[in-house]
Amino acid sequence: MKNIFYLILLSILIMSCGSNIEPPTTTVSETKPELVTTKKVLTQEEIDSFYDEITLGTEFGEHSSQRYWYKEDVYIYLCDRQDSLYVKEITKIVEELNSLIETVNISVTHYKNKANLFLWISENPNNFIDGTKTTSERTIAHLNSAAGMVVGGLKHSSNEIKFTYVFVRKTNDLNFDKCTLREEITQSLGFFRDTYSFSTSIFSQYKTEQVLEYTELDKAIIKKHYSN
Repeated sequence: MKNIFYLILLSILIMSCGSNIEPPTTTVSETKPELVTTKKVLTQEEIDSFYDEITLGTEFGEHSSQRYWYKEDVYIYLCDRQDSLYVKEITKIVEELNSLIETVNISVTHYKNKANLFLWISENPNNFIDGTKTTSERTIAHLNSAAGMVVGGLKHSSNEIKFTYVFVRKTNDLNFDKCTLREEITQSLGFFRDTYSFSTSIFSQYKTEQVLEYTELDKAIIKKHYSN
């Protein structure tokens, strides 16, 4: 764990919590150069608005005028042993993100002291609580009811993500877990807010189904956030 000091400059916040599964609504597909929904064509202005919705501030309203990025390469450390199905899915997500992101590289490391993204996949949230040594009542309360959570350290003077702790609740439904895993890893990169507009987005608060791939709209804002 990195030492935390000067909390005015570096604060630890709940960045996001996992979302729910709800009945079907809108679907999203892409035709170049614009994105198309079942209702209308999305303009560039609407795409930019979606980007703002997802990247400005955190899920609980803090720092609503700021965006945050990892500015150094991201090293993911698995804090509890996982079977090959979860490791394979993590590898897939990392490969997809690296194909979209220009400014940093993401990889899995076996060295905890090298890591800046710490990942727990567990049935028991106490593993996460103990591992992060969190005492925040708000964090624990959200954790006990969420499918997943991102908590991390933000350096506000440079809009930088210094590290994140990611929790994914393991269930008996592998596809549900894969969806949560994709959502939380992606949100930990600076996409802290949820959307209520696109139910098939990985960032949707009310998903119509388990999302196992990025939509073209998701890809567009990931590229935009890490393009320069």
